[in-house]
Amino acid sequence: MNKHNKKALMMKRALLRLKGGKGSVLFFIIAIMTVMIVLASAVYYSTISARAQVEIKYGNEQSYQSAVSLNDLVTEYLNTKTDDAFVDAIIALSPNKSLTTKGDGTDAFAELAGGLGDYKITVTKLSGDSGDEKQTIKVETEVLVNGETSTVTSIGEFTLVSKPYSFDRFFTSTGYAPNDVVMSGMTVTSTMYLDNEYSQIGSSQSGNSGINIRAEVISAGTLSINNAPINSNGDQTFDITTGNNLIMTYNGGQGAMNLNGGRIRVGGNLIQGTSFNYKNDTDVYVVGDFISGRPSDDSDCEIYVNGDAAFFGNETYMGKVYVNGDVYIDKEVNTGDKFPGGITVGGNVYLCSGSSYYGAQKAWIKSHGVDDSRIKDYTDASIRFEAKNGDNDSAYNALRANMDKARGSNEQAYSYVWPSDSGTCESLTNVKAKINEKVGNPEYTNWNMTKKFINDDGSYTVDPINYKFDNATEPQVQDERFKDTGSTKNQLVVSAQKFGQYVIMGDMRITAGTWDGYNIVFDTTMPGGNDIDMYVYLPANCFMKKTPPANEWSSPTYSFSNKSEDKSKFNCFRWNNEPDGQFAGWFSVLTKGKGSVIFVIGDGVTYFAQTRVFMGHYNLLKEVLPDAIAADGKVTNTDKFSEAKISAIMRTNDTDARKQTLFKQNILDKYKNSGGIHNNLFVVAINKNSDVNFDMQYNTFCGFIYAPYMTFGAGKSTEGHFAMLGGLIVSDYEMPNTSRVYMATIPYDYYDRYVDSTLTGAEKEDARFDYMEKLISNSGGEIGTLGSSSSRSWRKYGYN
Repeated sequence: MNKHNKKALMMKRALLRLKGGKGSVLFFIIAIMTVMIVLASAVYYSTISARAQVEIKYGNEQSYQSAVSLNDLVTEYLNTKTDDAFVDAIIALSPNKSLTTKGDGTDAFAELAGGLGDYKITVTKLSGDSGDEKQTIKVETEVLVNGETSTVTSIGEFTLVSKPYSFDRFFTSTGYAPNDVVMSGMTVTSTMYLDNEYSQIGSSQSGNSGINIRAEVISAGTLSINNAPINSNGDQTFDITTGNNLIMTYNGGQGAMNLNGGRIRVGGNLIQGTSFNYKNDTDVYVVGDFISGRPSDDSDCEIYVNGDAAFFGNETYMGKVYVNGDVYIDKEVNTGDKFPGGITVGGNVYLCSGSSYYGAQKAWIKSHGVDDSRIKDYTDASIRFEAKNGDNDSAYNALRANMDKARGSNEQAYSYVWPSDSGTCESLTNVKAKINEKVGNPEYTNWNMTKKFINDDGSYTVDPINYKFDNATEPQVQDERFKDTGSTKNQLVVSAQKFGQYVIMGDMRITAGTWDGYNIVFDTTMPGGNDIDMYVYLPANCFMKKTPPANEWSSPTYSFSNKSEDKSKFNCFRWNNEPDGQFAGWFSVLTKGKGSVIFVIGDGVTYFAQTRVFMGHYNLLKEVLPDAIAADGKVTNTDKFSEAKISAIMRTNDTDARKQTLFKQNILDKYKNSGGIHNNLFVVAINKNSDVNFDMQYNTFCGFIYAPYMTFGAGKSTEGHFAMLGGLIVSDYEMPNTSRVYMATIPYDYYDRYVDSTLTGAEKEDARFDYMEKLISNSGGEIGTLGSSSSRSWRKYGYN
């Protein structure tokens, strides 16, 4: 007898024993049902308590029900909105740190709770790191109704999942404004993420600057690579991913496409001229069509095409080629066997019977296992499949039309021939999944610090700094806060100890002649070594008028006014608010200490970096350009900033690619007890009508710009001369010719300021790369999610 039958027999005997007693059966059934209800209730309440409520405190006010409803809404939100910036900010909190949002906030959660009126929510992480699956959270909701306030507190364990994007891609165009990307004249050393419909990297004009790509490139839309050395040293391994088309038609003498074992994955079509021959185990996967006249030099460079393929030119493919669709051979191919590495074709092969080389072409195609039944002839000798030098994305339509014309009345043929089942290559399914993963679904944080500087009545929360470099008046005479800060007539020191965490800049002017090395230093150092982060608000202090260039070869001009009668039109912030026009000279904005300095651009304000402005850490400048700092505190000659000087202090040969743009340990040790060294300086502009302009000559910026709605411009005026060590998250780029050095890095917690001391060594290392996320979540600002201002209908991967 099996155990199930045995249990049934025991139940039957129990019922029979109860049958003789009055009401015994009914009582037995009721008892069993009661037990079942208790068990079900226990399961239900244990499930609820695991999610939310452990402790509740409340008063008897009328506002209590609203506070309870709000608390329930928050806990439900935490359990369901796993891809929201509000939730991500909580994930990034360190233990015992809190995040507060109010009813008048602009984040995504505040919009959902808009009908609840005047409320405040404080979320505190009691335990758990950002990488933990479960985290203990305390949610405190306070609601004011008819003058009565109630507070409800709940503590629970939540499973919080972060969205895939994080601030580890700090060379990003968000595409939040519907513009294209153009950039050249720089070296790219960290992941480039381009979320725009069309992006061009490298110049397509002869003699103009190229772009040296030494790190991964991810383009959600179409990517055009021109005059761009790819991994010129051959020592990096990275991928290139495009959601739409990849265009490589400009031959600027840039050499090979050498990804050193990396992969190219194209979600659309690949159009290639005679540029970028494939080398060193660089495999290519194309979901759409492949049109190319450039060879693979090495046998380990394989090409996988899911659509059709057209080949022109007389250079050969040493690596194997697999085409699931049809193959078209240009009539002028006269190189013997075009595919000495082998080609496998799933569809048909089209040859021009009017070609002088028809017989030879047919012979070597047949040698690759294509029989006569799959070799199709076309007679129109005017049909060509050649992508010309400099062709852009629109050239594909004409080339595709020629392929269709050659096919004539024949049906397109297709058979899956990629050897993915044998593990030789990625499958088509995996290629598409990888493109989706790379493109992802990034959302950007609304890092709004405005209320730290501006009261509800429009007044400032702290007194602005108004100062004149007149080479005559001592700093403390102009503003007593500068007393005992180390300030001199040449160098103004804004110390956190004297000015606090929040600073507002006002009207600054150099009235002592030319710019001759004056500088301002923001010092985050605090007693006991507990450096803090400083937030510096940059409101409009002048009116800027821009005159567009007369033609594409000339530069825009700017004029400025700081007159009181123009104050209602003020739209620009500049460090030297004295001159009316453009200027020459030297000025530096420096940071000291281990804390970050965050410059917040006001709403409707353009930050205008004037000629020869250096922004960065004092000790970084001291390390790479020691001659720039004079004994009297003046800073000049900062335009000597170079890639070689920076590379010398970086871990460029680290086996972990993430660490190759970090500073060496001996450099960190050198400045450990004298203010530290880092490039964690931030310029933040989260408003749609704010702007950052670095277009003037010889600007050097060592930090990070976070402006998801903004077009970043540099290199448009004359020969650009913009240098940067850091990164950008902006809507799009106009950087046609920076002509100096651009080295992309990512924020990093060099001094474990936001790293949980209980983590293991490997966990701590990962946490150090979350520096910006932790900085935002601990800033005390209003945290939300920014949305795109344009349609993304052009996307094929990642978002749809």
